[in-house]
Amino acid sequence: AGPAVYDETPARSGGAPAADVPAQPDTWPDPAALLLTALGPGPRLWERGPGHPEALTVRLGTADRSAPDGSGLLPAVPVTAALREAGALGLAGPRPRLSGLARAVLAQLTALHSPDLLEIVLISADHTRPVADRTAEWGWLGWLPHVRPGHGQDCRLLLAYDREQAAARTEELLRRVDDHAASGRTTAHPAPAHGTAPVPTGARGATTPTGAQSGTAAHA
Repeated sequence: AGPAVYDETPARSGGAPAADVPAQPDTWPDPAALLLTALGPGPRLWERGPGHPEALTVRLGTADRSAPDGSGLLPAVPVTAALREAGALGLAGPRPRLSGLARAVLAQLTALHSPDLLEIVLISADHTRPVADRTAEWGWLGWLPHVRPGHGQDCRLLLAYDREQAAARTEELLRRVDDHAASGRTTAHPAPAHGTAPVPTGARGATTPTGAQSGTAAHA
């Protein structure tokens, strides 16, 4: 099963998303448009490179907002989060809604960003839920080239469903963070051509995908 259309009812977010962007369907595609993009090939598939102005910026939903000039209310303005600038984006709430929103965020990242730019690492080791439920929820990621190991990881796919797999994927991520820090780069330096989006999923309905580029973690 592929990414589901998500409930655009506002959810709590820890990344201070912006709601002052114009309603531009081409810039902030909804889930239906993303599905058409993913079914390509077409010019929009993986269109956002490192220098793209909306690289690693995702749409979380829509909300009505006052016009900047105070002239009235703007309906259905996209609510977005720039993961590269925010550093972290956390989502919390009822599991059905948050799982859909998390899938929509990942669908945007993988449909609009090449696996040469971004890899996805799923860590879903919540022992309070059966493995079958978690694999049913996230197994669609296995079809994406973004979860193929490209940095010497000892696995076939960057998906972790038990504690041993989670520990291995976490150790690999921490090692890469340490290697990055040892290289002397900081977030003030230009971003590298490749980033990583760890996706840990929590218990009690909290779903927290995480992304990282240029030493900055972006959680969605």
